[in-house]
Amino acid sequence: MLKLVEFAETAFFILRKKTKQVSGLHVYHHASTFILAWAAVKFFPGGMASFPILVNSVVHIIMYAYYQLSSMGPKYHKFTLKYKKYVTIIQLIQFGILVLHTLQVLSSSCSMPNAYLYGMLPDIIVLFYLFYKFYRNTYIAKKKNVELKSTEKIK
Repeated sequence: MLKLVEFAETAFFILRKKTKQVSGLHVYHHASTFILAWAAVKFFPGGMASFPILVNSVVHIIMYAYYQLSSMGPKYHKFTLKYKKYVTIIQLIQFGILVLHTLQVLSSSCSMPNAYLYGMLPDIIVLFYLFYKFYRNTYIAKKKNVELKSTEKIK
């Protein structure tokens, strides 16, 4: 149910005419997380299935706090621009934690069926790739472009 509420974020983006933020990454993340969270709780109830939902919820709290601050006007923009990339870094760390958590299924002491691993691991890897691609394009590539332009001015 909690994951269903996260679709409200998409509605807010659309209502605020921030359709650029409703990217393929955004839609895939919310759709796959909703489906996998539902399947995990339905077919594999317990702590193993609940942990990824908990971690993702904590990340969303941080992300929504960032959104709140960035919507409070220009006097907060200097602060929010400084920390914007760290929200994405936290999301990448989340996927690293979830890969390690999901790989516990391979342990002989874990009673979780391998089907859990087969559902979760590919999704986590795809999400990590998509978020890293976003991070690289938004923060690394732009920084290189700025550095390139400043060296061109010097010449």
